Amino acid sequence: ATSAMATHQALLWRQWTERVTLLVDRRLAPLPGDTELERLEARGVAVLEAAAEAVVGEPGALVGVRLGDGRVLGADAVVVAGSMQARSELLESLGVATEEVRRGDTVMGTRVATGLMGATSVAGVHAAGNVADPAAQVVVAAGAGLAAGAGINADLVEEEAEAAVAASRAQWFDQPHWDQRYAAHGSVWSGHVNPQLAAEAADLPPGRALDVGAGEGGDALWLAARGWQVTALDFSEVALQRAAERAAAQGVGHLTEWRHADVRGWDPGEERWSLVTSQFLHLPDGGMVDVVRRLASAVAPGGTLLVVGHHPDDLGTGLRHGRREWLFAPEDLLPALDPAQWDVEVDVRSRTESRHGQPGVTVRDSVLRACRLT
Repeated sequence: ATSAMATHQALLWRQWTERVTLLVDRRLAPLPGDTELERLEARGVAVLEAAAEAVVGEPGALVGVRLGDGRVLGADAVVVAGSMQARSELLESLGVATEEVRRGDTVMGTRVATGLMGATSVAGVHAAGNVADPAAQVVVAAGAGLAAGAGINADLVEEEAEAAVAASRAQWFDQPHWDQRYAAHGSVWSGHVNPQLAAEAADLPPGRALDVGAGEGGDALWLAARGWQVTALDFSEVALQRAAERAAAQGVGHLTEWRHADVRGWDPGEERWSLVTSQFLHLPDGGMVDVVRRLASAVAPGGTLLVVGHHPDDLGTGLRHGRREWLFAPEDLLPALDPAQWDVEVDVRSRTESRHGQPGVTVRDSVLRACRLT
């Protein structure tokens, strides 16, 4: 006997032979209780309390077991139940957690702790077979291996999808992509002013304007042509160079300043502008709220903040690309502004746009206009 499971194990052997003796050493296992002794006796299993000192026999011939008092208990077979331990230098090196295997209060050994599809405590590592289920027979282990393989493939699918998302976001939101895009085309945008800026700024008295996400300068050049002193920000140096060349060609170079900056980390410092505008700048994961806070900090008292973007419903038109969370409704931006400091108006404005051979498609612009009170 090596554990409290000894009675059960002795009764298993009793199925194969009538000559079974259960040898119990209290240093290794408890004596069977009264109920267990009754069951063993009823099945003809002898119970002997003694210590086993050695196995006695000659090569090829087992004699029995020498007991602590020197007697030899004759036997044709000696059976000792060991504990099952999950041992793997590989798993240990990866830090994979193990746990005790219990039958009631008896610890039977250890196993690698696994969850759905053999997932272990270490992401990307799955286990199957007896290291995870010590009692599993071949068919069960094979089935667990199949499930673990499916789990591993599922992990790879997720990894590939995350990599694709990262690449997609890089394509939309990273400077190298935009530099390449501008460099590959003579003009990416129409060069005309965006319609909501024209509608909102047409009657404003010229002053200092900040155009964020200026691109090739269509909005900045329109403002400069109306007497505004314009600072234009963009993170594409290629776009800024092209915009500066167009400003010079149109005779408004002295009214424009082109600054290379990523608005996600930009700080206006002590500078203030009477008009701060951002037209169709979109960021992933709700990043526009933080951007609007930055833009708001650049507006002079009494000045205007104008933020315009594609409404998420435009994705259904086929003219917009990306994910819904990359776009915004105007009310999504309200947390960026303190109502005590701003007079805020939000609106969704419909207009007709033609692109990619689709004439007269109705699109919706998200518009936030705010006047700084203090």
